[in-house]
Amino acid sequence: MRLLGVDYGTKRVGLAIGDTAPFFVEPLKTIEGGEGAAQRVAEAAIEEGAEMIVVGLPVSLAGHEGGETAEKVRVFIEELEQITPLEVCAEDERLTTVIADRMHREFGTSSRKKFDRDAVAAAVMLETYIERLQ
Repeated sequence: MRLLGVDYGTKRVGLAIGDTAPFFVEPLKTIEGGEGAAQRVAEAAIEEGAEMIVVGLPVSLAGHEGGETAEKVRVFIEELEQITPLEVCAEDERLTTVIADRMHREFGTSSRKKFDRDAVAAAVMLETYIERLQ
């Protein structure tokens, strides 16, 4: 199954693409957040042939969902569900940005390719989701 991973933010939305068989995940791109973000994500899902959209949900280190950011993500998920026939689900995105930053520090990037933190965070979250399915 082909999946689009989404690291939602009000300013930037990181996207990653992945597949359950054969298993792969890769950062895709970052798009503009804000008004119209749900439509842009739905269009990216169609362009990439995704069968499902997985949106990262902020969860505290204690494992509790809550707060203003989580509520914004829930609203975003509802918007996506209204404009796309694809299944949309939430996945714990705890520490994905921290992991993305660590990967950047440890592995770096070539001088020709800019590090896309939001897309990498989306890929980390999507990889976790797919591994949990296996």
